[in-house]
Amino acid sequence: GIQMLYELQTLMIPVVNFSSSDGNIGKAYPDSGTNFGGDLKSQLNYSAVDMAPIPSQFAALGRLPFRGPGCTGIIAVADDGVVYHARNLDFAPRRIMQDLVYTGIFTRNGTELFRAQMIAGYASIITAMRRGPNGYALQRNTRYPDHFGGNAEMFRHLLNGRILNGWRLRKILERESEFEAAAAAVAAAPFVSTEYSIISGVRKGVIFSKAPDRVAHVQNLSASSAEQRGRYIIMTNFDFFYHDVREYFDPTA
Repeated sequence: GIQMLYELQTLMIPVVNFSSSDGNIGKAYPDSGTNFGGDLKSQLNYSAVDMAPIPSQFAALGRLPFRGPGCTGIIAVADDGVVYHARNLDFAPRRIMQDLVYTGIFTRNGTELFRAQMIAGYASIITAMRRGPNGYALQRNTRYPDHFGGNAEMFRHLLNGRILNGWRLRKILERESEFEAAAAAVAAAPFVSTEYSIISGVRKGVIFSKAPDRVAHVQNLSASSAEQRGRYIIMTNFDFFYHDVREYFDPTA
């Protein structure tokens, strides 16, 4: 029930991000009259007033009366080299959810291992921090399947008994005290469903766009490219590197 709610939320918008199949949605739909290109900065700077219109092929989706989870994670480095990690978690309705959230402190033999932002009734991890000279913070964001059949794949892993993503991350937090070991464990971990793993450390950070059995895309802090700036890395719920068309349906993008 509640324990599986977060794991199954990829079904909340029943559309697969097929953008990756074609590399550029503009090529797949040349008659849409919409430019889906541009770098991260341009995608972050548009507003509801000046954003491109939703292509006619997807107009019905723009009228959906609900939206999926709208999470954002940012890892940024300041002028003095200190790394900051900020997130939002758009679970609704707020009136109910705000009374269910608490900070859980996980200990072993009286010693704190890590602490996490928890939701009553859900024992797995969504956001957590393990302190130490080479400690880290870990955040999860919903990532929708990037190919047709992705939802069926998720249910197949679930029915075959694969450990749920949040519980697997909880065990990594219990076991790994160092940033590098934790990041490597997350990258290698088999997941039930697609997901973004956003991990910050002392003067470092990485974002893994996870498929169940592989890492589909990696963003490293300070690795400047056309898709990101060297001072920060950011992730919402959409594969911006594939020009995910669903960014145009959800104002949280």
